Amino acid sequence: MNSESSPKVIEIGLAELVNQWPKTQSYVELFSDLEHESERGAVLLTAAALDDALKDLLRIRLIPAKSTDELFNGTAPLATFSARINLSFSVGVISQQERGLLHNLRKIRNDCAHVRSIRFHEAPLRDKCLALKLPYGNVCGSEHPVRNYVIVAQMLILILLWRSSEENLTLSDRPTHPPTRAEGAVVERISFPVKIPTFHPKG
Repeated sequence: MNSESSPKVIEIGLAELVNQWPKTQSYVELFSDLEHESERGAVLLTAAALDDALKDLLRIRLIPAKSTDELFNGTAPLATFSARINLSFSVGVISQQERGLLHNLRKIRNDCAHVRSIRFHEAPLRDKCLALKLPYGNVCGSEHPVRNYVIVAQMLILILLWRSSEENLTLSDRPTHPPTRAEGAVVERISFPVKIPTFHPKG
């Protein structure tokens, strides 16, 4: 097989990720702390981290200026999770599949934020959580609704962080409007070991 067509596999541990990109430390700490969160809290926290990772990814594609920073604050155009998802797709830093997945994660987050009595293990929320799947091939999920949400969200966070640190990297699920990439920079598989909370039932 031609080496140029062979999938490039990147194996990277969380410690190595933090060593290369110190800004990921706060995300790694969040992953560890999720074990002590309620199911609702875990969904809200991972969604917030995903929202922040999207903001970081967009920032490096925009002109560094005070006016750019203001776009992300208050009631500005990029202050919402939804707007960040849509612009990320429009500028080619996430794919169409990733955009759909991010919106599904966002909608579940909204359910958690606005519904007082949230029931993750009953339809329809259970089915929404279990339907979440990463578009990168063989990626393990979970039959536990919230664990599945957290697995998908964590992996997306790490992939977005990777992209924000390595501008020429994309995955096999390519953006519809791909940014300029160095030749040979396409990565077919990427592996990040992550800590997945157990979510023991509380009495």
